[in-house]
Amino acid sequence: MPATSTITIFFAGIAAVVNNAPSNNVTRSVVFPATSSITYRTATTGEIPLMPHHTFLYVKLSEMTSSTDTANKPEAICKRADGILLPTGSTSPSHCRIELHGANVWVLPKAATVMEDDTFRNMIFSFSQFCSNAKDLPSTLTSGEPDPTLVAARFDILGGTLQGCNRKGKSFVAKLNVESTNNVLYIRQAQKTSRIFLEPGAQVTIYNRPDNMNASLTTMPMDPKGHFGWYYQMNQQALGAVDILSVPTNPPALSGSAATCILPGADEITGEGAASSADCSVSNYP
Repeated sequence: MPATSTITIFFAGIAAVVNNAPSNNVTRSVVFPATSSITYRTATTGEIPLMPHHTFLYVKLSEMTSSTDTANKPEAICKRADGILLPTGSTSPSHCRIELHGANVWVLPKAATVMEDDTFRNMIFSFSQFCSNAKDLPSTLTSGEPDPTLVAARFDILGGTLQGCNRKGKSFVAKLNVESTNNVLYIRQAQKTSRIFLEPGAQVTIYNRPDNMNASLTTMPMDPKGHFGWYYQMNQQALGAVDILSVPTNPPALSGSAATCILPGADEITGEGAASSADCSVSNYP
């Protein structure tokens, strides 16, 4: 068994960090909604088109455990997990990208304790700050086998420390540091569980990324409610139709290198990382 090492998972884009009742060993989850093109109907202000997103997992091939067995090299493991190698068409790919549909993702920790530090509490906003009527998410999003029509991915947190960081000076990103004893990332989707074997200190990104990449990477104005409205849509079963009155602005400025971050994979490959905005950020829910 490998020695205990820290694995870091970054959560970015539209994703809700939720608290679970202590009736099982999963006390926190990060829910990435399935975000296809729909229109959110408000109470009085009309309809708001919601920006489609897709959820991707990124990991460096160099941070996946190497093997002399061709069938178990990082490139082969990526493809068995229905991933693609990036950059596309390169003879020397550097990353694996896996698109997630109704996926359940987890890491086995050394200790089943979930903590959060001041960066998480200060930098990751609560949805209820902007919607005072916010309720817990329905169980259709937070438990059981994820429904791919509702959930792109759910990361179940079994242990580790949650932190917050600032991407490009604008968006709220959460990250989880996990002391793992087997250095394996598990991905279950389409009735198949894949294992991604990681090197000590590996970093993984799960990113709910807007589809309109060209617009997202330019100065073209985009309605912030078209991103942030997904949190209202997720909560609509409990809320009903309510107006989106405000959206989050830039994260608070915290000192030190830990306060800023780039997304491993997504920000390292041309064309993979969208522009950064507070309205398309992780939320502590509700």
